[in-house]
Amino acid sequence: MLKLNDDKTEVVYIASPYFQKSMPSESLQIGDTAVSQARIARNIGVIFDETMSMKDHISSICKTSHFHLRNIGAIRKYLTQDACATLVHSLVSPKT
Repeated sequence: MLKLNDDKTEVVYIASPYFQKSMPSESLQIGDTAVSQARIARNIGVIFDETMSMKDHISSICKTSHFHLRNIGAIRKYLTQDACATLVHSLVSPKT
């Protein structure tokens, strides 16, 4: 009874970086839907790429962390030391 969401369905062919073999076809037919091959796919917040190097995932985490740390830095003068430490720990802890 589940249906595919065409906008969110992605297929990634994962292979060793030393043995790059392309997927047999450019798209995969699932029922009435043709799903095209992607270079990266996101699943439960993790970004997978075709060689499982995790470069795109690490880059994404670094960008969002830098954004939030910069925003904390902008309001730092209005915070106590303990409040600032709590904010930073609440940002870093879920990412590890």
